Amino acid sequence: MITGECPNCNEIITNSMPEQSPAFFRRTCDNCNKPYWLLASRIQSIAYDLEAFEKEYIVDEKTKQIKKR
Repeated sequence: MITGECPNCNEIITNSMPEQSPAFFRRTCDNCNKPYWLLASRIQSIAYDLEAFEKEYIVDEKTKQIKKR
């Protein structure tokens, strides 16, 4: 399990660790109902609000890939 703070409301969020990591997931906070991106990693997981994520990464919907800017 990955436990941390929502980047939108700072409440505690919990996510499951994927089989393979690192991996990106887009989730919605159960507390504030706002979306966030999660970089799930066994070393250090990071949750991003949408604005911060878009500043650091490019999402290619066609190829289903995420690349660092």
